[in-house]
Amino acid sequence: RKPNRPTAYAFNPRPYLSDLCVDPEFQNRGLGRRLVRRGEEFAQQQLGKKEVYIRVAQDNEAALHMYTRRLGYQEYSHPDEGEQSNENGKIILLRKELSPPLTERCSPETTETTPTPAAGLHAASS
Repeated sequence: RKPNRPTAYAFNPRPYLSDLCVDPEFQNRGLGRRLVRRGEEFAQQQLGKKEVYIRVAQDNEAALHMYTRRLGYQEYSHPDEGEQSNENGKIILLRKELSPPLTERCSPETTETTPTPAAGLHAASS
């Protein structure tokens, strides 16, 4: 599919991470998380976005675990969306609000940073 072309979905949020995969031989090494984080960083730093979306099949338990428990994505419903499915079953739309870059979380009085869980994620992926 070519980028920014119409899809079968009624609601097409942007930016949208799509078709992410890691070869089974290289799974469980943190590559998927790093790939997603790089996409988030690009969306935020290059596109100026404050949120990112991704769709995942409900039966893809490993991906759902990574997105929701390790990366902080939450299930998101939109009034135009309705229930979606493909040959693998129900598709879930996930959304993540991106934390401001570390430099934007500085206290104006002290210039010390306020630690947040997301800051640790960004620092770990650099």
